[in-house]
Amino acid sequence: MLVCAYLPYAWVLLYLHVRYYGMIWLENWPILPSLQLTCFFPQIDDATTKLAGGLITLLAIGLATVLAARRRLLIPVTVLILSAINSWIAYALFRA
Repeated sequence: MLVCAYLPYAWVLLYLHVRYYGMIWLENWPILPSLQLTCFFPQIDDATTKLAGGLITLLAIGLATVLAARRRLLIPVTVLILSAINSWIAYALFRA
């Protein structure tokens, strides 16, 4: 399940040497699956945003893992598709 969730974000590794803030994206790798959801939280500070993103990511991957135990192929494919769409949006934010 982790491969399905994080594989679409492999483009971050390609941009580490191109731009300085590529390293910031690598630091935020654990919360990238919940990047768009953390934009809805009030930006109190960076640590709180990262904590909220980490909790959302853990809950989503945990729920997907539990559901994948019941239906073997449907959930991982769905997670991969949703993560690919989310990665495309994150890449657009990166390029902006």
